[in-house]
Amino acid sequence: MKAFRNRVRRQLDPGRPVHHPHNTTDGLSLGPRDGLSVDWHCHSTWSDGRATVAEAVRRAAARGVTLGIADHGLRDNRRLGTPSQLASYVDDLRRYPVLRGMEISVGDVPGDVAGAETDVRLAELDYLIASLHIIQVPEGPVHATRYLNYRAGLYPRYRPTLARYNRRGYFDSWLRAFEATVRHRPVKILGHFCLLPELANDEGIVDLSRDPEPDAVAAEWLDATIELCCRYDVAIELNSKSRVPHESFVVRALEKGARFSLGSDAHQLHRVADLSYGRYLVSRLNIPRHRLLSVANIRPAAEESAAG
Repeated sequence: MKAFRNRVRRQLDPGRPVHHPHNTTDGLSLGPRDGLSVDWHCHSTWSDGRATVAEAVRRAAARGVTLGIADHGLRDNRRLGTPSQLASYVDDLRRYPVLRGMEISVGDVPGDVAGAETDVRLAELDYLIASLHIIQVPEGPVHATRYLNYRAGLYPRYRPTLARYNRRGYFDSWLRAFEATVRHRPVKILGHFCLLPELANDEGIVDLSRDPEPDAVAAEWLDATIELCCRYDVAIELNSKSRVPHESFVVRALEKGARFSLGSDAHQLHRVADLSYGRYLVSRLNIPRHRLLSVANIRPAAEESAAG
């Protein structure tokens, strides 16, 4: 994020005023700072969440969790796509003791939205989540959100769609889109990533009652995704809403040195600060605390202030 902010400053006209709101919570206590007690992925009424920021903050505080607001933005939200809209969003979040984030889709790279001024506003955030939503392949868009919503209990009629597209084409498209996104945006978290069950093997054998078991080709793709996360210092989200990634992927990511973050992906008030899936995996797999994204990794100045 610091390198991104420096690049943004170089792009700016030296005479152009930089946006500095008067009311800021940067120096206020954020509550628990360790990675096991931070919900990095919560939506509000700025996008498709049902709770206001104030309501979500109160809910998280009651659960002893520090909250990150990460509403959908850029091409995924017409209310948070322009520089002026992003500025209003940042101004509003500064009024609360929250970490300021935004969720975008993997593949949403500069050029999709107006350039330098958008980068200025993104630099005022603490982090970006780049999530698996829709991947474009030659045959058309692949909607990963259908399986994610199935995992969340919101889409019981999910059916695999292997016959409609080539899985190797999907793997290649994903890797290109993911690397382009983390190279050009200040991404700190890979959101609700998983292996779609129809991509696990060439035979198209799917058993939705169990986690997909990747064959050698799928395993190679999963490894390549983990390696990109490690190379660009992107934490892999343990998402409580959809209960992804699958456990075997987390085991492999842990072996390869990746970091992780916890997120509720809450869209409703009662789900705010639900870190149950991430905490379960941390305990079950003995994930060390230093491998979890913490406030110190994002706001070191705030951490030093709290320690002092």
